[in-house]
Amino acid sequence: MPNTFRLGPLVSALLILASFGAHAQPTTFAYEGFLTIQGAPANGTHDFEFKLYDAATLGSQQGLTITVDDLSVSNGLFTVPLDFGGAPFDGSPRWLGIAVRPGESTGAYTNLEPRMAFLSTPYAIRAANFSGTVNAAQLTGTIAPANIAAGGISTVMLATGAVGANQLAAGAVGTAQLAGAR
Repeated sequence: MPNTFRLGPLVSALLILASFGAHAQPTTFAYEGFLTIQGAPANGTHDFEFKLYDAATLGSQQGLTITVDDLSVSNGLFTVPLDFGGAPFDGSPRWLGIAVRPGESTGAYTNLEPRMAFLSTPYAIRAANFSGTVNAAQLTGTIAPANIAAGGISTVMLATGAVGANQLAAGAVGTAQLAGAR
């Protein structure tokens, strides 16, 4: 006579939640700028400081200062990856403050004006308007048993035939867990 197994939350969790994590977007973004010196496009290496502020003028710095030494500038153009992390971008307005000095200098930086306002990016627009479900292909990873509440997953959440003797550890199911056991 075949036995039917009743499973606890841990086995259920491992089977149902085997891939549960979202592909997070990175917090690094590319900043492209145009630097002039006395009205002419700059060339050569320059040192830059990048800071986030909560106002277009004055205001408070938000997050860390990113310093990039000896960044190449050609015909005024430069590109630099910046990563302030996600915390400063909480939905409040932010402005990018940039300071520069010649690459060989150890002197003070010159603040460039005006600060640049941050606007929406495609990922941010998507996040603000997102509703519905996430495609299964976007989910990866596992949930640790410690992060699953006792009784958080029941046997009704398992597909028929999803668990058999091969998925159970030796001795994991005793007489008390068998349906119809007396």
